[in-house]
Amino acid sequence: TVTALFATDFPTGKFKDLNPHDLSTDAIGGGAFVFTPGFNLSKYISPFIVYANVWYSLQTSYTDDEGSQYPGDFVTVNLAAEYPITEKWIALLELTSYWGGGRLFGPSSNVPRQSLVSVVPGIEYMATDKFSVAAGVNIDIAGKNNDAAISPILSMVYAF
Repeated sequence: TVTALFATDFPTGKFKDLNPHDLSTDAIGGGAFVFTPGFNLSKYISPFIVYANVWYSLQTSYTDDEGSQYPGDFVTVNLAAEYPITEKWIALLELTSYWGGGRLFGPSSNVPRQSLVSVVPGIEYMATDKFSVAAGVNIDIAGKNNDAAISPILSMVYAF
């Protein structure tokens, strides 16, 4: 399966007029629109189902308390595999990453480039043909100008 996509992220949260007494903990969003074209690929290679996402994201300029910001574009590359253990249980493994770069359009970036590579092991339970639950943990393993974290993940899918 090959899927082409286009996504738009809107600026959210507070990114201006921050309270200095909060030590930037009140900064909960970014001021940029993000436009992302990309491709999602999947293939059954017995006994695995493998997936790949390749996206290019362009961010707009914005103004915050420090002045005009020109964040760089970034590339997202994700690779994943599913292995059916039984009819109902599926093992999951995903490698996620994004890589910051320069800008295709507008002024040169004045924001530090960021990158992050993470691994996500998990397990999925197919309760019915239409409903599944997956649990795992996101482990950040390498990056630049970014915080590392270990984050639990729980997702539910219902197909109509």
